[in-house]
Amino acid sequence: MKSQHHAARLIVFQVYVYVFLVLVVASSTYGVSSSSVIQAKTLVSGGGFFHIYDPSDFTSWYINDQTFILGPGGMWHMLGITHSDPAAPLYEVNFAHAISPNLTSLSGSSGGGGGGWTKQPFATGSVLPETHMWAPHIIYNEGLYYMYYCGGGASDELYQINLRTSPDLYTWTFKEILFEDGFDGRDPMVMNLGSKFNNTWVMYYCGTTPNSGSPSVHHVTYARTSVDLVSWSHPPVIVFDAGSIGSPYGGPTESPFVVRRGSNFYLFSGSWNGYSDTRVFVSNDPFNFGNTINNTAQQVGEIPSHAPEVVRDVFGKWYLSRAGWGQGGLFLSPLTWYDGVDDHDDNETSMPVPVAQPALKPFFNTSLQAPWSSSISNNSYSQWVQTPAGLKGGYVYGDAFYMSSTNLPSSNNNFIFESDVMLITKDGNPAFPVDKWTRTGSAASIVFRASSQSAPATAGCYVVNIHTDSGGGVKLFKFPYLVLQSYSYNIQQYITYHLKVEVNGSNIVVWFNAPGEQPIAIMKAQDTSYNGGYLGVNVWQGSALFQNVIHSVIS
Repeated sequence: MKSQHHAARLIVFQVYVYVFLVLVVASSTYGVSSSSVIQAKTLVSGGGFFHIYDPSDFTSWYINDQTFILGPGGMWHMLGITHSDPAAPLYEVNFAHAISPNLTSLSGSSGGGGGGWTKQPFATGSVLPETHMWAPHIIYNEGLYYMYYCGGGASDELYQINLRTSPDLYTWTFKEILFEDGFDGRDPMVMNLGSKFNNTWVMYYCGTTPNSGSPSVHHVTYARTSVDLVSWSHPPVIVFDAGSIGSPYGGPTESPFVVRRGSNFYLFSGSWNGYSDTRVFVSNDPFNFGNTINNTAQQVGEIPSHAPEVVRDVFGKWYLSRAGWGQGGLFLSPLTWYDGVDDHDDNETSMPVPVAQPALKPFFNTSLQAPWSSSISNNSYSQWVQTPAGLKGGYVYGDAFYMSSTNLPSSNNNFIFESDVMLITKDGNPAFPVDKWTRTGSAASIVFRASSQSAPATAGCYVVNIHTDSGGGVKLFKFPYLVLQSYSYNIQQYITYHLKVEVNGSNIVVWFNAPGEQPIAIMKAQDTSYNGGYLGVNVWQGSALFQNVIHSVIS
């Protein structure tokens, strides 16, 4: 116990040391003076940031490095780093997700084209061996959305750059670890270089040279190339060197973003002097933006932004984002170019005006009756949304029920109730302060014989769940909380399991199977607490996906 207690305290100490170092570095002058670069003519400017989204509920949350993409049916999607304040970078294990029909509308607003940014359940959760999830970047290619991101790693020298894919931006499949790099190799951004470069894909990301935790390392932007978006060149090449700042953490090469306009490429890079200070450098060679050691880097812009992402709306207007720890959410600023490139010619840029893919209809197959009722009245705390893959639910503070209007009578109510269930998160509630948070697990459930549609836990009900708590398994219990039976099983994220309960009077039989397995009866119980009531689903401390939620009466 002493060694476990010491290890836990050591982890917490390391987290706070990490945050302290990053904050100190971020709030200080990085030691890259204006004389270290060529001060060229200003070719791009921004400022006048306006607020578009705040993920906070009764707890303050932040968005850090994020990505925007126009999804099917013209709906904008934002995925990004998130956690409750204060900053806890090593505990950022889920990606925030928000949608809006209009890029620039404030959350909940009705102006600017109708509707604003709406909070969704967590898009994804970390999977082993990932230690955290940072800086997603999404592109669309040939019918599939590719999300590149940093998955942490066993050491700072071996940080993962990983890939997940999705057909709809709601459901994501972990593909593979693409490569490992450091120090803290992170913040990937992917673009196509165009016909002049044989339509090669390039990935930019930040790291250090050498790959070491030494205070003397140089902060650099790396690049790797690919022809298929999966296999990436090795070794990487250094395309920009910002020199040393006296620490391997943070640095002026964070959050690289490259845009081609005409024959030139523009590298957005930051933070420099302070937390929100992005510099823009120009080059006609996407693999050489110069360095600050021999004054070959040509700076053509400076914008007060942290975690910058360049995005264009459907009208062709350019914007730059701003986010970060303690910033109050997400902001956009108009981006103005002075390079003479024709914004109406999509061939002149790597970022043409975005075009939406055809809409994908939500598909949730269920025999249960609407309307549905959420046990959490504030939709900013608990989210339930029908997606093309099913019903997705999310809540981080405990239990959230979503109950149908199907109400079985107390007499002659023998039935079968079943559902396909997929857990998206596994690590419990990341909203608590770091020194109090433990990875308590996540769960997804089917609920039956609930005495109340709006407050099933208070009024009483039966629940069968899959969960990742204490090694994982399936559990049959009732509210007020009392476990009736449990079954150990190594429940994994992103695997669709099938739950079924057969209820005959006071007899309850639970059936379970994973993909490729035959259903087996894993638990039997007798209980007379409830005899009739509502049917529905539940999530506990995380996000889950439900499909084929069906009930049938037993004669």
